[in-house]
Amino acid sequence: FRRIESRKAGDEEVQNALYNLMRMMNAHFGKQVILLMDEYDVPLAKANENGFYGEMLNIIKGLMNKTLKTNPFLKFAVITGCLRIAKESIFTGTNNFVSDTISGARFNEYFGFTEKEVFDALDEQGLSDEKEKVKLWYDGFTFGKSKDIYNPWSIINFLDEKNYKT
Repeated sequence: FRRIESRKAGDEEVQNALYNLMRMMNAHFGKQVILLMDEYDVPLAKANENGFYGEMLNIIKGLMNKTLKTNPFLKFAVITGCLRIAKESIFTGTNNFVSDTISGARFNEYFGFTEKEVFDALDEQGLSDEKEKVKLWYDGFTFGKSKDIYNPWSIINFLDEKNYKT
């Protein structure tokens, strides 16, 4: 960790970093690790913009391979990103890989709050009269053919602000 922190780690040390962290978590907690990785593709996009995509691609491939393939400490992983995933790219050889997009319908209700959940929260907080305003201001995401999905951060902040003022 100190070598990574001081930017003295070699490629292999960086590629093994998540695996080693998961090994330590497993040893400490006695359970397999659930890995949540948001925006995995940002380092690749930045590397592409700055002329070192090939080097970053090799690092990310190694990191993903070591972390996701035959890792006894991994229960499962959820990885998000904006770039289209090609199974034959950095995820080559991962086990039981499933790619879903926001245009699919399989996990739509898990991308945010449904209108019913938002309205129930407003009712519970005594803010039923705010439903139309919330719908107008914060109802902005449609995933696949689903009902509209509300951004959790926006809704939580709205509720917090309203409760703070009362």
